[in-house]
Amino acid sequence: MSTLSEPHLSRLICELLVGRDADQQGAIDSLIASFGPIELLTQSEEFDYSDYYYKEMGSPIFRRLAVFSDLVSPRRLVEIKLKTNELEDLFAEQGRRGVNIDPELLSEGSLILATGKPAAQRIYLDHGIYAELRLVYQDGNFQPLAWTHPDYREQQLLGLLSRLREKYLIDRRTR
Repeated sequence: MSTLSEPHLSRLICELLVGRDADQQGAIDSLIASFGPIELLTQSEEFDYSDYYYKEMGSPIFRRLAVFSDLVSPRRLVEIKLKTNELEDLFAEQGRRGVNIDPELLSEGSLILATGKPAAQRIYLDHGIYAELRLVYQDGNFQPLAWTHPDYREQQLLGLLSRLREKYLIDRRTR
């Protein structure tokens, strides 16, 4: 029989996709108000891996990652995704989002995405929210999976996530 245990706390990361006319700083301020201080905010980079959001958000679209200081329980993933959906609605105009916010949980062995879109590789959690194993940590690096989006296959982002993992492991031991 297995011994049941609570999972380790995780590092919350929010990926922001921001349309050119959206209130990027307002969205960041709202994330801080909702989830606490940000430890790292990446530079805004043009997101050109997909045109999926162009019709709704316009073009170009910019991406940033907000890495939060506080560690969170993985059991909060649904609550966090529901809150980011509320924030998306707050920054929408005429029913069109200007900001897309995807929360992720970084742990010792993985990066998990929360989404409202069902797919074969996603596990239903609750309240219309699914979890997807986006990356696994093996052989000293994060490794993409067959369904991992192209931007999460880039060595620069994988390197950043590996460095964030090392910092997370230190924070987990000292908190």
